[in-house]
Amino acid sequence: MSVHRRPETGSYFVRYRDEFGKQRSKNFDKTSQGKREAEAFDLEIKLKKKRGENINPHHDDMYLDELTQLYIDQKKCEGKAGRWLKDFASIMNNHILPELGTVPVNRLTQQKIVKFMMSRYANNSPTTRNRYMSYLKIIFNFGVDQGYTQQNPLQKWKKAKEMPRQSTLSVDQLKSIIKNAAPHVAWALELAFHLGVRTGESELLSLQWSWVDWQNQQIRVFGSKTTEWRIIPLTDKLLEKLKERRESKNRILG
Repeated sequence: MSVHRRPETGSYFVRYRDEFGKQRSKNFDKTSQGKREAEAFDLEIKLKKKRGENINPHHDDMYLDELTQLYIDQKKCEGKAGRWLKDFASIMNNHILPELGTVPVNRLTQQKIVKFMMSRYANNSPTTRNRYMSYLKIIFNFGVDQGYTQQNPLQKWKKAKEMPRQSTLSVDQLKSIIKNAAPHVAWALELAFHLGVRTGESELLSLQWSWVDWQNQQIRVFGSKTTEWRIIPLTDKLLEKLKERRESKNRILG
C-alpha cells in the first residue's frame, strides 16, 4: 500500500490488496488536491486493514488505466507478449489513457468516447479511429468477462467504413527498383515480394535457413505481431535461387 504517480499522465494512484488478496488500485487526478486525496485514501486502507475491517471494493473503483494494465498483464502471463501487445500498450498509453485513463470505466459511455475520438482524432483516417476504438472494445470486453466491470460501453459500436488500400507501386516499377538496387537490397525486395512477409526485423530480416523445408518446397515464417507460425509455399524459381544463395555461403536469407 502506497501512493504512486503515473509517469504518462502525472495522476496519482494508490495500489493495495483487498480482503481476498486481490490487487486493486484507486486513481486520483494529478493536482495537489489529488495527491492529498490519494494519501488520505492510502491511510484509510491501512487503518481498515489494521482494524481487520473489510475494504469492500466496488466496480466503480475500476479505472480504464487499471483495467488496461490488468489486460496486458494477463496476456503476458498467457505468453502473448509479442510485438502486437507492445503496439497495443503504446497506443493506449500515448493516445487514449492520458485523457480517459482516470475515468471510472462504468462512467464511460459510447457517446463520451466518440466525442473524445472526434475532438482529438477528427483529422486522422477512419482506419486509425477504428483501430483505437477496437482496442478500447477489447479492454471493455475483457473487463466484463473477468467481472471487473459491469458493462461494455462500446458493445453496440461498429467500425466506420474504410477506404481500401491501394498500392501506388506497380509490379513493373518494383522490378525496375530491384534491377537497379544494390545486390543485398535487391535480394531482400525479391524475397519480400515472393513471400509476402513484413519488411524489417519483424519478419524479413529474421528469416533463417533452418526454416526452409527443401523437400516440401515451403518455408515457415514466425509472425512477431501475431506470435504465430505460418507456412508459405515456394515457387520452383525461388527455391532454386535459395539453393544458389545457400551454396554461395551468403548469410542473409532475407
